[in-house]
Amino acid sequence: MTEFPTFSEFFAAVTDTEPYDWQVACAEHIERSGWPDTIDVQTGLGKTSTVTMAVYELARQLHVGGRRSAPLRIFHVIDRNSIVEQSACDVERVANAVNTATTGPLYTVGETLRSTLPEFEPGLAVAHAVYRGTRRSGPRLRAFGCTITSMTAHQMVSQLLFRGFGVSAGSRPIHAGLIGVDSLILFDEPHLSQPSLTTLSDVVRLQSGSSDLGVPRLRVVTLGATTRPTTDLRTVFPGPHRQHLLADDTKVARRVEASRDITLSVVAGKSDATFVRQLVRHAVDAHAANPHGSVGIIVNTVAVARDVAKTIAKTVDDVVFMTSRVRPVDRADVQMRPGSIVVATQCIEVGVDIAFDTLVTEACPMPSLVQRIGRLNRDGERAGNGYLVSAESSSGPIARAGSAAVYGAEPIVATMKLLYDLSVDGNVDASLAAQRDWRTSDPALWPPEQRHATLTHANIPKLTMTNPRLSEDLDVDAYIQGPDAEPVSDVQIAWRADLASLIDCPPLADELVSIPISSLRDFLNGRRTTPVGMSDAGGSAPADSPGQSTGPRPKALVRGEHDAWAAPKGPLYPGDVVVIDAGDGGYSTYGWDPQSSARVADMSAAVSLRGGRGGARSFPLHESSLRQVLTADDLQHVLALIADADPADPEQRAEVLAAMNKSLDGVAAPIDAVVEGTTGGLIAQIRSTVDRRSSTARQSLAAHLEQVGTWACADAGSVGLVDPLIDAITAAALHHDDGKAAPTWQRRATGGKSVDEPIAKYVRQLPPGRVDSYLRSLSCPSGWRHDAHSFHMSIGRSDPILVAHLIASHHGWFRPFAPPVNTDGFDLTATEVDSQRFGASHARDFETLNRRYGPWGLAFLEAVVRLADWRASEHPTNVSAPETMPNFAASESNSKFEGHPTEIMLTGLTSTPTAGWFAVSGLLGAAEKLGMTAKVRWQPPSESDPRPMVPVLRIGGDLSALVEEVWTGTDFTQSDKLASGLLGHPLVPKYQKTAATDAIRSLLLKSDENTTALVAGVINDAVPANPKMELAMTAISNNSSFGKVAVEALQAPAEEAVKALLDPDVGYTYTNCDGGFDRSTVSNPLVNGIGEHGRRSTRGVLAPLVMEGFAVLGAPPRGGHGVHDRQLTLPLPTRFTDLPELRALLLVSAGIRIPRSWSWKSISCDWRLVATKTMLNKYDAHWDATFAQRSS
Repeated sequence: MTEFPTFSEFFAAVTDTEPYDWQVACAEHIERSGWPDTIDVQTGLGKTSTVTMAVYELARQLHVGGRRSAPLRIFHVIDRNSIVEQSACDVERVANAVNTATTGPLYTVGETLRSTLPEFEPGLAVAHAVYRGTRRSGPRLRAFGCTITSMTAHQMVSQLLFRGFGVSAGSRPIHAGLIGVDSLILFDEPHLSQPSLTTLSDVVRLQSGSSDLGVPRLRVVTLGATTRPTTDLRTVFPGPHRQHLLADDTKVARRVEASRDITLSVVAGKSDATFVRQLVRHAVDAHAANPHGSVGIIVNTVAVARDVAKTIAKTVDDVVFMTSRVRPVDRADVQMRPGSIVVATQCIEVGVDIAFDTLVTEACPMPSLVQRIGRLNRDGERAGNGYLVSAESSSGPIARAGSAAVYGAEPIVATMKLLYDLSVDGNVDASLAAQRDWRTSDPALWPPEQRHATLTHANIPKLTMTNPRLSEDLDVDAYIQGPDAEPVSDVQIAWRADLASLIDCPPLADELVSIPISSLRDFLNGRRTTPVGMSDAGGSAPADSPGQSTGPRPKALVRGEHDAWAAPKGPLYPGDVVVIDAGDGGYSTYGWDPQSSARVADMSAAVSLRGGRGGARSFPLHESSLRQVLTADDLQHVLALIADADPADPEQRAEVLAAMNKSLDGVAAPIDAVVEGTTGGLIAQIRSTVDRRSSTARQSLAAHLEQVGTWACADAGSVGLVDPLIDAITAAALHHDDGKAAPTWQRRATGGKSVDEPIAKYVRQLPPGRVDSYLRSLSCPSGWRHDAHSFHMSIGRSDPILVAHLIASHHGWFRPFAPPVNTDGFDLTATEVDSQRFGASHARDFETLNRRYGPWGLAFLEAVVRLADWRASEHPTNVSAPETMPNFAASESNSKFEGHPTEIMLTGLTSTPTAGWFAVSGLLGAAEKLGMTAKVRWQPPSESDPRPMVPVLRIGGDLSALVEEVWTGTDFTQSDKLASGLLGHPLVPKYQKTAATDAIRSLLLKSDENTTALVAGVINDAVPANPKMELAMTAISNNSSFGKVAVEALQAPAEEAVKALLDPDVGYTYTNCDGGFDRSTVSNPLVNGIGEHGRRSTRGVLAPLVMEGFAVLGAPPRGGHGVHDRQLTLPLPTRFTDLPELRALLLVSAGIRIPRSWSWKSISCDWRLVATKTMLNKYDAHWDATFAQRSS
């Protein structure tokens, strides 16, 4: 057996340098004790080497054998788009070194990693991917093998929360599962995104109680010495060995003791122009004094960086401009040379291996300043001098408006005061050695710490429901940067000369630039301004003015579902891709530049020809795009051929192809084909973009199922899943497409032609523009789903719920929803009809699986099946199914009634339908606590009135027992006790508002630990505080507290509530608050009036049941359960429905993003109670409700 290399040997082979002492010691620590919580080393000392350590430790454990603790997937995360590019290059070097080695330590490590790949996957030992904005570049996703991914915190957290920016709804669970299980997150410079780190800790906690899958759990390690003082870290490396490993290492000492002298440069006033002049003066003087030296200027906002670069470019030729608001294709052409002046924003503070002879920086908070100084004389081999430009008034230091918008004024002022105290004759020793005496841990020197949002178990139903989009979805921004921060989620934009060609030539990753949604929204509305605080620190402050339109609105298209392009009429969402007409400007030499009206270069051809990644490599043969890649003579010749060519004539297309390839000979890879575009014109294809399915069209269904089953089994075994899970995955993969054998699907796939045996893929693609009529001619309902039919068939076999779920979810549905399909008027079998009517009935089993395997564990198991299916579809081959098939017991579903259920008409709730809906939810929750099966449906009060006003409860027990459970339960008392101890007031105080402090998070975590569900049912700390935080309650406070009403009602006998449930005229008392419920629909008009002492006669006795309803419905949106944009929408299913299904229906009740084609009537969910929040006066509001039926 080949001797396995040491870490030092492996590191030297990868980098051609010997490791520092701390790097060797860290690798040994990981081998001995596992990864520490943080690796605390200063900037410039090789923190990115931790990726090399992770690869080595994985290979070492695989070499030793046994169960591994080293994760397969390694994520290097840093919260700067442009830094991801730099770190990706370093990480890619590691992957390439291992993959291409033929001898030595690298080969040994590579062979060890390759030995774990599935038998049918002779792929890369180490795969590497990078997210450029929202677009992923690199090998396909895989559940097995070592993979290194470079990405920002925004991308990582959004994907982990099942809301990946730029990721389709159907694929979100795959990305979440691949990050949340068997992964190591190396979080670089965590001070840049502390709320994201908190979210990661919540994810780890929520997954921790799940069943053992057989693979390592998610591990998070922070990298960097700049850690916020309040950060709680359990284990730190190097800890007590710092002196020995850092100060005593001569190679490290050279960098630590390197000269870094900073001159404090003060300007009077704080205008941008004043700062620009001073920054330019210092840079130009330094350049003149040392023409071959490198000068770096780092400023706080994009606008100032652009003005500085433009000014310097008037006198200096070699100016390099760097922000994250530049297209990667343009950034790739930027080269730093001796004598360059680099003008940049925060994008180069961290993670970039750049060394300047002279640094000119704008005043900023201490953690940012430390990072910027790290770019000065980084290697310790020059005399580093710098200038720090700050503003001052008669009263002392002040902050420029743009800088204050990014960081806040206070930490900038506090940092400058500290530096004044440390200075000698206006100069500060800023060497790493001297920085030990700086008070960098003083919170006053840091930007204000954002309040952090909290994830609890109450969030899981909403978190895991990925398709369709929810009425009021999870606010991902709040979990990335804090609920009180300005929303800064980005969209991706590109420029094209021919928008019509996007259907054939979507933009590639290297064409796209990330900008804040707010900035693009202003631009599309004709407001060509740069927000004063727009920076690369992840923030975007409001524009200086309200932003009146300053010109015509530019033409643009946004990519929607199924890659359809349309004008951006509705709201924009994080990760959206928008393409702007190149003639409308918005981009210049200095990147995103909304004030520029100059025509933007169409880079589609340039990116495609240089191997741009992120989409199909096709580009339109348009003058604007060809101008970037052809010489003037060649361009004129090719354009003449294009003008004369008939796009439908293959011979003329071939002539254009030959001319293009002749022009590109020796410059770029040849074009494979020239084809006619969907909307006319000619399209160049660099590689085949023919639908991959055409190659698999004739594979039989049986062969496809055997292939997927075999490959999924091999994948699951290779990663180390426990045997029962391997069996479940294998069974699901072998049956995932059983539904395709249905006559309906086969007619659709073949165009109505007969085949010898069922086929696996479409032979006949659906004709664009007339899909519905074409399918109707084949008697195929539009939207009929084979995955739903496969699921239906699996239930018939009594497979365990995991197998059934993995079958159902293999296209991203049944989490827990499946689109209900209108099958009326089609010639279908009974099972073909029934299989399309699940709706959210899978919700209970889905929640059971999420509890058992954890949200990310279940998503990972889905990913194993789905990725094997994708791979088999791309590369069909005949394989034999596994020899031994798993033997399964009967269904584990626990949704059936035991004994004889009782149906109870809750006629007492007809007078209070809105409050009654939540009271019914509370009863269902009480049944869950008692282990009693319970379901509800709503039915009309009479044959003449179709409105479903009467809840009918079906329970396997007694109604009084459910009410008694609420009355005697501990949720109310425990919640008030916890809130009083942490917040200083009851859970629901007067006005239903509370101070937004860290105590809110403590309360949510404590209640989650104690399973006190009421706290998370009324508090959503992901909402902004202004200045206090409103409780997320559907019940309106009206200057009082609905919670207080509930507590008072608990003093009455529980039997009073039972009577009120059965009789609409029972249970009225005078209270201060009615929650705004049901004032106009009560049966007794006397209760609409104000009673004695200004109190209102209400059915307060139902308030405890309503509050219990809030508790069991999970985490609420900011307006309360069921509320979207001041409208309350409550589903009224007319078939019996349990609590998990009712909860799922509520999440999409408003139907904001639901296709109109959904047949709600087919699943008996077409009725809703819709209420609008109506203000009666300044202090009094109520829900004005009506019964409404969806159109089908």
